[in-house]
Amino acid sequence: MTIGEADAADCLQQLRTDDYDRYLCTVLAPPSQRAGLAALYALNLDVAKIREQVHEPMLGQIRLQWWREAVDELKAGRPRSQPALRVLAQTGAAATLDIGVLQKLLDAREQDFRPEALATLSDLVTYAADTGGALQRLALGLLGESEPEVTTAGEAVGTAWALIGLVRAVPFHVASGRPVLAQDLVLRAGLAVSDIAPGSAALSRAVAEVMAVATPMLRQGRMVRAPRQALPVMMLGRLARQYARAIERAGYDPFAPQLALSPLRRQWSVVLGAMMGRG
Repeated sequence: MTIGEADAADCLQQLRTDDYDRYLCTVLAPPSQRAGLAALYALNLDVAKIREQVHEPMLGQIRLQWWREAVDELKAGRPRSQPALRVLAQTGAAATLDIGVLQKLLDAREQDFRPEALATLSDLVTYAADTGGALQRLALGLLGESEPEVTTAGEAVGTAWALIGLVRAVPFHVASGRPVLAQDLVLRAGLAVSDIAPGSAALSRAVAEVMAVATPMLRQGRMVRAPRQALPVMMLGRLARQYARAIERAGYDPFAPQLALSPLRRQWSVVLGAMMGRG
């Protein structure tokens, strides 16, 4: 196994361990595109995990700046010695990356290091669009998909995926002392700190508002019949709809155990979607 192959295998394994849903979608990609796609997602994982790896916001900002500079150098043909960056360079995927969109994703991650929640639900949606939506756009670009209708649908799916992820992450954020959702949601729901617990009606009201935004985005993504080459990216919408239904069935309680879908169920969903050619 060459160094490049080892880096690609490391990126794919990172997905399998830390982002299993995207791993399932990525393995649908042709081998010639799979490594670049896995590297992009691994890069996103490394950036998303910064907040959990640092104790001081300033240290997180420093790491984020490292990624900003690394992305600029990648585009200039000088990849830093980091597995995802090396794979993106070696596979030629870096040449097709929209660096402006990637830098916008990195800028959005600054919110992760702020002590206060975003002010409004609209701000929360913007954050989701600039992270999950942007990542979908970048991934579609790596697969050679540039049709505006498909790209728009992909961004909608990615934004909804990020919003659903924020809902599912509420228990983790509470445990780690991080802000939950958005300030105006908390006020409208009458949500006190003591209410952020399993079975809280106020918390369910806040979550229902988030899902009322995410669900139409998933429908928008499904309405577009994406070409087969885009399926490894658009398949995420199929999994997102399953999570959305689980949240609804749980009464919008983010602490409900049924929100954790089994690996086998997710595998079968992706296999079925691939057989039908629909994400």
